[in-house]
Amino acid sequence: SCGYLEAEAIKCKVCERWFCFGCMCLSAATVPAKVWRCSDCVGQEDYDRVQCTLIEASRTRVETGTATAQECDGFSQLVFDLLCACHWDEWERNMPTLVRHARKQLGEGKVPAVMPFHSLHYGTTETGVDQEMVRDIAKAYATHAKKEAYRRARVARKVCKRGGEEHEGEQVRSWRHERLGFAPSDQLRRLRIGYLSADFVDHPTADLIQSALIKHNAKRFEIFCYSISRDDDCSYRRTLRTQVEHFTHFPSCSKTHSDKQCAELIAADGIHVLVNLNGHTADNRNGICALRPAPVQVLYLGYPGTLGGDYMDYNVVDEVVCPAEHREFYTERLLYMPHCYQANSFAELYADILDPATLPRRADHQLPDQPTVVLCNFCRLGRITRPLFAVWMRILRRVPTSVLWLYSHPRAAVGRLQATARQMGVSPERLIFAPPCSPKLEHLKRVTLADLALDTLVYNGHTTASDMLWAGVPLITMRGDTWP
Repeated sequence: SCGYLEAEAIKCKVCERWFCFGCMCLSAATVPAKVWRCSDCVGQEDYDRVQCTLIEASRTRVETGTATAQECDGFSQLVFDLLCACHWDEWERNMPTLVRHARKQLGEGKVPAVMPFHSLHYGTTETGVDQEMVRDIAKAYATHAKKEAYRRARVARKVCKRGGEEHEGEQVRSWRHERLGFAPSDQLRRLRIGYLSADFVDHPTADLIQSALIKHNAKRFEIFCYSISRDDDCSYRRTLRTQVEHFTHFPSCSKTHSDKQCAELIAADGIHVLVNLNGHTADNRNGICALRPAPVQVLYLGYPGTLGGDYMDYNVVDEVVCPAEHREFYTERLLYMPHCYQANSFAELYADILDPATLPRRADHQLPDQPTVVLCNFCRLGRITRPLFAVWMRILRRVPTSVLWLYSHPRAAVGRLQATARQMGVSPERLIFAPPCSPKLEHLKRVTLADLALDTLVYNGHTTASDMLWAGVPLITMRGDTWP
């Protein structure tokens, strides 16, 4: 129902629909014997009452130090899911415990329960998750990825003694970077650039970067794409397979393609610059980069922040997403693009987006014909914070003929936002929720029906913001304290 893979979701026993865990704010650990009924079937209030009881028990174990590592990770996921489902009261109740626990783990040199990508959504002074903590969480995960990669590769550590003290030396590898260097006879040799990603599938990253990969100057650059995810045979993937010079598939769960073996294959290709398009996002394999298959390694596009690993040399940014005063919160050297860091493929993929002959009408998307203005936001609903929603409701009250057009995912957040709007003196009918829409061109055409896009603030729109601008819809945003 929600569009997620069934392997990542749970089925309601009553209505037999599938929901991802984030839709309903639960985790596998909180569903006894996998018997579960969704909030539509049991009622939102009863559903929340049961979930809050489970979460309270988990929070108590974390606070008293009796929770196992697995329980702490589950509690962290639950807190994030509360935010995703706009369950703001319960999220605010549990967030201080999570922050204290994560800071304690960082102080002890442990990998914190809060994942780097989740921390980007918490980056406000009210939560206690500042930029320094976001960086330190990323560093902890990057360091762990490196240790695990070397442990699995069974690479020994050299230890040398200097002045009676032991120092960890360079890791022993099964390849040498010297053979990748430029010699005078190589003046006409092309620069080999490899792009490593789990998102060469139906994903915003593939949508953004497709044209950039194809438009490299073939006389100067030799392009390699390394896919580390499933093959979904979508249009992006088919295009990259046929139009990029080298396209290699490393299965994400394969005994024949360990991080070490993938790194060795990349090194054997003689890659000069390896671009990590994932960072700390889903299905990443940062362990490959940790093994240093290329002499220069760059973080780009997929993750809005620092990777935190000493094996990433550069991070591609611009002066808006990363002003000079934020330099201390990045472990990589920063490469500043002159205008905007984000590549996109709109000119090639969606050239006819504004063709008046193919644009829909408002009635086609359950929008009233006569409002003064259609305000919209198509980010996931979990990026809407309580203070921001209060601002939006104040706007609707001051412009009585306006409506707010939102994306309908996750499902549990829809009812909560409608109830909150009613409490704030706004009719829930003025919140119109749009379902998923495919192919993307059809989504972009419906976006043109909006008059004004309102950006989320703690975690701003990235691809969603680009979509609005290319669809001719002006966007109101505000610069914050982090890249997102």
